[in-house]
Amino acid sequence: MSKRLRQLALLLPVLLLFTVQQAAAFSLPLPSFPPVLPKPGIQAPEKGPLPKELTSCDSLRCQVLRYVNYALTFVGLIAVIVFIYAGFLYLTSAGDAKKADEAKKAMTYAVIGILVILLSYVIVKAVIDIPTQARIGGSSSFPDPP
Repeated sequence: MSKRLRQLALLLPVLLLFTVQQAAAFSLPLPSFPPVLPKPGIQAPEKGPLPKELTSCDSLRCQVLRYVNYALTFVGLIAVIVFIYAGFLYLTSAGDAKKADEAKKAMTYAVIGILVILLSYVIVKAVIDIPTQARIGGSSSFPDPP
């Protein structure tokens, strides 16, 4: 028996089992759940946009945080993609030490990039929040607790 035929003979039962299992799953009736009654308290809006007070961003601080979040999310996504690509390079190096070393370097640089992105977010958030923290903790008209 050829190698290709043996592979096909092993693959067919697995595919058949998967197909039968999926067909059985789709033929079952869907369960019916009791209706969910609204709970007392604050409710989410059923339709329409959220109130402007919840979604507006008027201050410079809020705008800076919004754009920094967008930029860091984009750069972080690129770093994760680079890490995945480096993993692919490592898996396909096929024992070639030079290719494996290049993939390891790419993984290292991607991890360093992710750490730099996280650190930059922490620094920006801390710098932006300094005026708020100083206002809350520094100038209080209430006496200190005993």
